[in-house]
Amino acid sequence: VGVGTAFSRQDHVHPSDTSRYAANNPSGYQTAAQVATTASRVNVNRGSVALTSAASIATDASLQNNFTVTLGVSAALANPTNLAAGASYAWTIRQDATGGRLLTYGTAFKWPGGTVPTLSTAANAVDLVTAISDGTNLYAVVSKGFA
Repeated sequence: VGVGTAFSRQDHVHPSDTSRYAANNPSGYQTAAQVATTASRVNVNRGSVALTSAASIATDASLQNNFTVTLGVSAALANPTNLAAGASYAWTIRQDATGGRLLTYGTAFKWPGGTVPTLSTAANAVDLVTAISDGTNLYAVVSKGFA
């Protein structure tokens, strides 16, 4: 009923198959380095990365989009490294069994109306910081008091 066309699978390269891709790189397609970068972003939005509670809490945004931390001390959530423009990020912030821990934020965090929110301080309280990045700044909001 129609004309069939056979397609070679040489033009299809799985992100993990960079060696075959490099040998068959048709003009206009991603380079092997770009394919490797794409492959490294495959795990985005799968699970979360546990951050370490400390005076300054570091986030490497290239590892994941979702992060968790249980505050054992009052802390500063430092400016994340490796932000991607257009990406969304979320931090689940838990108070430890003592509670009363305060959290400040790096200058990349921008808040509605310029007002920095205060987190819940009850023992074991859970708050969620969500943000969208422009590659430099994080436009963030806080949802508080999850039970």
